[in-house]
Amino acid sequence: LTALDQLLVEWRKSGLAPVANAYVAAPDVEGRAIMMPMFAKVFDGFGPFREFFDLAEAEAWVTSELTKSA
Repeated sequence: LTALDQLLVEWRKSGLAPVANAYVAAPDVEGRAIMMPMFAKVFDGFGPFREFFDLAEAEAWVTSELTKSA
């Protein structure tokens, strides 16, 4: 997570930032409840972050966010 955070800092310095950040994991994935808040914290300030159980829902949300930013 530290490396991801550093990468995002470098992207921000370069004028780049994710438009939307979606993470998909089934409810029964071990550690999901621990990791998702950590990912949300890392992505705070780098566009919206949402977690999903379903890939199709995540793709629809990302598409919607990309449309908003266009």
